Amino acid sequence: MSYSENTWWPLGFERDFKANQPHPASTPFGALVIYKTNNHWAGFKDICPHRGAPLSQGWVQNGELVCPYHGWCFNNKGKNTFVPVINKATDAALECISLRVEGGIVWATAFETAPFPAIAALKHDVTLVGNTTANLLNTLENFLEGSHTHYVHNGFIRSENTKRTPLKARLFPQPNGFKVVYEAEPAKGLLTKLLPKNYQLLTPTAHYIYPNIAILEYLTQDQQPLIRIEACLNESKAGCTYAARVFLLRPWLRFLGKWVVKKLFGVIIQQDKRILEIQKNNLESFPQRSFVSTSADTVGKELYFWLYQPEQKASKTIDFEVYW
Repeated sequence: MSYSENTWWPLGFERDFKANQPHPASTPFGALVIYKTNNHWAGFKDICPHRGAPLSQGWVQNGELVCPYHGWCFNNKGKNTFVPVINKATDAALECISLRVEGGIVWATAFETAPFPAIAALKHDVTLVGNTTANLLNTLENFLEGSHTHYVHNGFIRSENTKRTPLKARLFPQPNGFKVVYEAEPAKGLLTKLLPKNYQLLTPTAHYIYPNIAILEYLTQDQQPLIRIEACLNESKAGCTYAARVFLLRPWLRFLGKWVVKKLFGVIIQQDKRILEIQKNNLESFPQRSFVSTSADTVGKELYFWLYQPEQKASKTIDFEVYW
C-alpha cells in the first residue's frame, strides 16, 4: 500500500471554506468537491456521473449540490434527487469521501477506517497556509532538518557567519514515525534572540508522523515545550499545500508574540518556498540523478525510507552529530 492510501489528508482550515458553496480540493487520491450546510460536511469525487463535468464549478441549492452542465442535483449522501430534463430523479450517485474536522482543519480520506494522526488537541495561536510545487518528501525534509537554515534563513534562525558548534542528536523510532532530539542550542538568530535571556538556550526537536505531519518543538532548560509548530501537508500532482498551526506555550509569549511570529514565519515560509521550487525545477533537468548523503542527513534518509522503502526504516535509535 502506498503512503497516499489509508491516510487522512488536510484540505485547509475550516474557516476558509464558505458555507453553502462547493469547493474544489486536490488530494493524492483525486480531485474532490466539498461543501458545508448547517454544520454538516459532504465530500465527493469531483465529477458528475452524467457527463463528467466538475461539480465544484456548480452551486449549492437547498442543501444539495447542483451540476453546472445539465443541472443534475445530488443530496449530501451523494444520491441523485432530480434531473431537470426528465423532471424526476434517476439511479445515479456520487462517489463519497469521508471528511472530518480536527484542530480547525478539514481532513479527507478515501478509507473511512484510516487511523487519524495524533495532532495536538491544544488551541493554536497562529495559523499559516501555503503551497509549493515541491513533492511531499522534499517539503517534509525542508521542514524537519535544520542544516539549511544558516543559508536559506540567514539571520532569522541561524546565521551563515556565526561560529558553528557540534550538537549531538538522537533519532528515536516510533510506531507511527520518528522523533529527533538535539542538544540544547544557544540563540543564533533573530527569532530566538528576541526571547528573554533565560529562554535563549533551547532544545530543538523534530517529530515526523507518517505520512504527512511534521512537527518542530523547542523545549526550555527544564524540558518543557515553549513553541510548537505543526505542519499538516497535502500532496497532489501540482505539489504540496500545507496547513500549519503554531502554539505559543507561555502566556507572555502568546501576548507579545502572535503578530511577530506570523510576520517572521511568513518571511521564512517564502524563503523555503523559493528554495524548494528552485530545487524542484533543477531536479526536472536531472531526472536520473543520485545524491550523496552524510550522517547529518539522517532525517532526510529516514523520511525516504518511511515513504518509499519501509523495510529499511530504523528499528533502533540512531546517534549522529550536526555542526550548527
